[in-house]
Amino acid sequence: MLCHAVFFVFFRKRSNRVVRKKDSMNTITSAISENRNAFMTYTIARIRELLRNLPQSKSDLFQGLPFLLHINAPEFPGYIESNEKFYGIDRFEHSGFYKYALRRFGHDQDIIKGISPDKPVILGLYLMGSAGTLTQSKNSDFDYWVIIQEKNLGPFRLSLLDRKLRSLETWCREKHNQDVTFFIMDIEKLRQNEFSTVDGESSGSAQRTLLKDEFYRTFIMIAGKIPLWAVLPQDVPDDELQRTMVTMATDGEDYMDTGPLFSIDTRECLGAVLWQVYKARKDPVKALIKSSLAAFYAFNASDHSALISFQVKTSFSKARIDDYLCDPYVTVFDTIMAFYKDMDDHEGLDLIMECIILRILSYPLIEIPDETSPKGRILTHFVNTWDKGKEYLALLRNAATWSEPDKNAFEDRIFDKLSFLYELLLRNAEDEGPVIFMKREDLDILKNRTSAFLQKKPDKLAHCSTFLRLKAPDLSLWISPTRENKDTWAVYGAEDPIPLFTGPNYLKTLGWIFANQLENARFISTPPHFGSIRSFFKNLFPRPDHVFTRAPLWEKIVVLQKHPDHGHEQSAEYLLFNSWGEFYFNTLEFSPLESMDQKCYKIAELIFNIQLKNQNVTLQHLICQPYDGTHHSCADIVKNHLDMMGQAGPKMDITPKGKTLPGETKPPVKKKPFLDLL
Repeated sequence: MLCHAVFFVFFRKRSNRVVRKKDSMNTITSAISENRNAFMTYTIARIRELLRNLPQSKSDLFQGLPFLLHINAPEFPGYIESNEKFYGIDRFEHSGFYKYALRRFGHDQDIIKGISPDKPVILGLYLMGSAGTLTQSKNSDFDYWVIIQEKNLGPFRLSLLDRKLRSLETWCREKHNQDVTFFIMDIEKLRQNEFSTVDGESSGSAQRTLLKDEFYRTFIMIAGKIPLWAVLPQDVPDDELQRTMVTMATDGEDYMDTGPLFSIDTRECLGAVLWQVYKARKDPVKALIKSSLAAFYAFNASDHSALISFQVKTSFSKARIDDYLCDPYVTVFDTIMAFYKDMDDHEGLDLIMECIILRILSYPLIEIPDETSPKGRILTHFVNTWDKGKEYLALLRNAATWSEPDKNAFEDRIFDKLSFLYELLLRNAEDEGPVIFMKREDLDILKNRTSAFLQKKPDKLAHCSTFLRLKAPDLSLWISPTRENKDTWAVYGAEDPIPLFTGPNYLKTLGWIFANQLENARFISTPPHFGSIRSFFKNLFPRPDHVFTRAPLWEKIVVLQKHPDHGHEQSAEYLLFNSWGEFYFNTLEFSPLESMDQKCYKIAELIFNIQLKNQNVTLQHLICQPYDGTHHSCADIVKNHLDMMGQAGPKMDITPKGKTLPGETKPPVKKKPFLDLL
């Protein structure tokens, strides 16, 4: 394990350097030196907490990654063949990570110096997010900001750096089972709060000051230059601030100006909540916490002291090893609880308290911390402060054992509260008109992705709990008729008598499995037709962004007609999948007098009619039905009818009167933008 004392010695040596300044800046310089010591002590505490919660393999990865960004050599991961110098972290040789690399890879300093660039291009490397906080879990991502000066690097060398970073991301995922993302940030754009390239789903265009606040309140300095924001005194006069930052960034070789943050732009808050509604599909607890903070900022944007980053910065001098009360998320939690109290929203306060406990417990997968660790002690602190009792904590600690209906009911409460926050911000913006501070294309994609996951429509298959979706590879499932009704099917966990899902039809039950991406679970017995349907629906997710720029189109249909001997000859079941990733279920009714050929003709009519409405996008179909008495399968008969219909050319709409295709109901009239999604 990397000894935190190494960091302390390194930072102390750097902080004791004498820097010549003008007489007018002596006081500010002295304050900066003092603040620097406090910031470094805080950084040591964060790194110690990060390492405490990492298994040894991932601890080694975390400590070795910075070195792989500093060098580019064939014997190391991330190597990109080129004579260009597009890598290297400024002042890396002074960091504890450099000393770790010397020990880990068995090279002496001369060898390392020989493969290091003379002029490193990376100004600073920083880890941000939950890592090193009380919300870190064994599954937490490593999100790094790689700050460069784009105008000096140039397009070609920038592309080489990007290739190196993507190569390292792949290596981390494949070799270490660790999600790592490197975000390349241009220092000039960072000062202006421009984050349009923060991630592939374009949250950068939705959040600027909000994202900068998150960076400042959570970042851990790994190597490179220190952001001046972290060490500048809070009371520098406005007329001195800019000159001080320019002077320190120019003369002080250890510092760089990443830009100040005085307030949150309220135009970002509404889009930020909508963004979190979409993100809630993976972690509803985290989404509600972030949305609550965005809502708080919407009503307190002009108060600089209300910024979480400001409050975290003022606590640098109070930081101590294992002191959980100085964790940045404790400040977030206290702030949003006060927000619900001020609104007199008792139900919201109860829900956010549950979410805070579950966030520390790493919901949805639940990790029970040692009671003597900072995580264990903050849980005890909160429960005692809220006067909730041990039973309350025990209930939440056992969230993984809740029944699937109870998990869904809890997450539905979260989505209801997200809807409340969204409408609250809409009403607050009515005087000036609601503003979604986001690019039009990004907004359309986000809106449609959110609709695909969250919006309930007739015949659309429901989503399961987040816990169940994340645990899919480790689940053991079985499908069978229920004891009460042999025509009703259910999905069960291996040892759970309460069904995870119950459907009135067999294909609908299978459809729920595919809609929630549970098909890779272990099945105690293979359900009928499961193998062929799984192959038919293979590699559907994730859905690419471009399909959400227009209305959904039908891509696949599965039709299941039961054997006549089973008494189900009066209907066929069918499952539809569209380009947005939604699954719909319905039935096609037959007359008792219809022959096999007539029934197959009606199935062909259904498929042909959907194809006609599909804007020239080919609809793939799969027919699941046993052979009839003439040894011809229903699939062959349907194909023959489809061929004849295609030769006859387009027809009029042949959907049965009074019926519509699944998902084709008219959307409700929008009284407020996007509120219908919630």
